[in-house]
Amino acid sequence: MKKYLIYVYAVLVTAALGYLAYNAANLVDIVNEMEAEQLQAVATTTDPYEEALKEIGEREDFKVWTNLEQRTIYWTEQKERADFELRQIEAEKLENQQARAEKLRNYFAERNPSLVPYADEVAGLDRWLDVVAIAYAETHLCTRGVGASRTNCGAIKNAKTGEFKKYANEYDALWDINYLLHEPHMLGKTIEEMNGTYCVHEESESGLGKCPGWTERIEAEKLVVLNS
Repeated sequence: MKKYLIYVYAVLVTAALGYLAYNAANLVDIVNEMEAEQLQAVATTTDPYEEALKEIGEREDFKVWTNLEQRTIYWTEQKERADFELRQIEAEKLENQQARAEKLRNYFAERNPSLVPYADEVAGLDRWLDVVAIAYAETHLCTRGVGASRTNCGAIKNAKTGEFKKYANEYDALWDINYLLHEPHMLGKTIEEMNGTYCVHEESESGLGKCPGWTERIEAEKLVVLNS
């Protein structure tokens, strides 16, 4: 009986050891498979920075910048396009200036025919509409006061002497109004804001002030010009 028990015990131990050896082998295989998967994952993982560089490198605009010849072609095309756009702008400005000149010819013919020959030149002034309307408000478009006696359409005084300037012709006087509107104390101001600076009412209660009705006369005359 004792021998039989020893035999059974030996069989059980052998079976147990065999089972353990089998599971250990499977465990090793599982571990090896996991390690292999991890290694493969690391090998196939892409660095985000490298991925971004790759994406940029495939962009057409990047390729242009990395090739001198292509960069030359690119900027040449851009210059040609810019030149074309500038020619279009100049053409539109010319058309606008010609349209302004036509309005001025009609307007001058009614208000002061002696100014008709200057229509094209006056139309080229960037503040042409304000200039003409101011001249009308100041000297009835070069026909009254110093506008007639000194060809000073804008009633502009000499900053040093305080006397009214004298001009060789009406266009020079109109050009000087445009120039004055670009002086620091006038630049960017509306007609309303210029009242009290360009036109000064010396008999106001405060000593120097705005000219009554000056702004309204100018704004009304601008509409007359535009409707001519």
